[in-house]
Amino acid sequence: MDIDKTIEIFEEYFPREEWTKVRKVSIKFKDILILKWLSRGNVDFYRRYFLKISYLDHTVKKISLSAYDKNFLKQNIKLFNQYLKTL
Repeated sequence: MDIDKTIEIFEEYFPREEWTKVRKVSIKFKDILILKWLSRGNVDFYRRYFLKISYLDHTVKKISLSAYDKNFLKQNIKLFNQYLKTL
């Protein structure tokens, strides 16, 4: 995928003005234990996904994601992190 398309994808989640202050972007999840105990099979409805933005001053910002958004961003996150290193 082209870097311009990747940039457009991440502009929807946090503004371009912040990008020079960002060190790394990653996708994290947190399990809701009570729902995990009640689940059966490979259904992961108990998982909540976040876009974790780590800044140069060691602050962290988390943006909630849906499972669809997580799968969509996961494909582009490595290319975006490489782009951030060039800023």
